[in-house]
Amino acid sequence: MAGYSPVRENLILTRDADFVHIYRRHQSDPEFPPGTTAEIVITRNNRSDSEVLATWPAENVSEDDVSFWVQVVDTNPIPDRASWRLLVHYPPMSADAELQDFCWFRGSVKREQ
Repeated sequence: MAGYSPVRENLILTRDADFVHIYRRHQSDPEFPPGTTAEIVITRNNRSDSEVLATWPAENVSEDDVSFWVQVVDTNPIPDRASWRLLVHYPPMSADAELQDFCWFRGSVKREQ
């Protein structure tokens, strides 16, 4: 089968709390090259035409992990059962190449309160 199925996982948010998390690459996966960026995109549901509710850029991308620290002012408005995706953007390998977009994780938002 061709293609990639992103890791499916809930993103847990708690009322009046920041979202802080580090996504680490598996030791058998290649390192993230310099210039890699990442973001979490949250939509109302998982339909392809769903409204984007928020986009959270990664706090840091190192060769081994992607970290997020999203302030409560941005987490509180996100409703339970919204959909989310963690997109990793690899830099072009040459001047003629384009940015490579990769969906690493996806799932539903789960509100704890």
